[in-house]
Amino acid sequence: MSNGFMLDSDFKTHNIVENITDGIIVTESDHTAIHKGYGYKGLLDVENIAGGASLSWSFVTGENKYIHFKNMSLIGLGASCKVEFIKDADITIDNGTIVPLVNLNLNSGNIASSICKSSPTYTGGTVVDSAYVLTSSTNQFIGSASSSVFQYEEIVLKPNSNYIIKITNLDSTDVLSRVIVKFFFYEEPKGSFFK
Repeated sequence: MSNGFMLDSDFKTHNIVENITDGIIVTESDHTAIHKGYGYKGLLDVENIAGGASLSWSFVTGENKYIHFKNMSLIGLGASCKVEFIKDADITIDNGTIVPLVNLNLNSGNIASSICKSSPTYTGGTVVDSAYVLTSSTNQFIGSASSSVFQYEEIVLKPNSNYIIKITNLDSTDVLSRVIVKFFFYEEPKGSFFK
């Protein structure tokens, strides 16, 4: 048996396992990451964000891993809102509630080295990704959006670094009744993912 990977014309990475008797099996990298126990999902679910207000969560990466941050999906009810992913924030206080990061392979004992917490105190930072939902509390519209332009888009994060996930109510008066953000990432051990 031999292993390898290839990149197709859509820049989609595939893991290849060759078995003499079974031929060539090709799976894309996200699928492989989940099966190896490296894929995780986080969920932020909040109610009643006042007009013009924001809520933030820290996302601090672990060491010795390539963190592939794949996508943020945003669902909003009521006022229009946005979610932003921010790099290079200076976090001074980070003792909020830990957000569970669920391993998508329920047979794996791996635990994410990255940690997500609510209500950090921070300054600065640069937005590297965002998604917007334009809705209305008058008709109780529900809107949804995704931060990825194409299916296999990702941001490769630096190890041992601070990031922020920020949700903002874009309406100055309407209450954002409920907002849900889901995000997926996988942690690739350096030098061993495709082995």
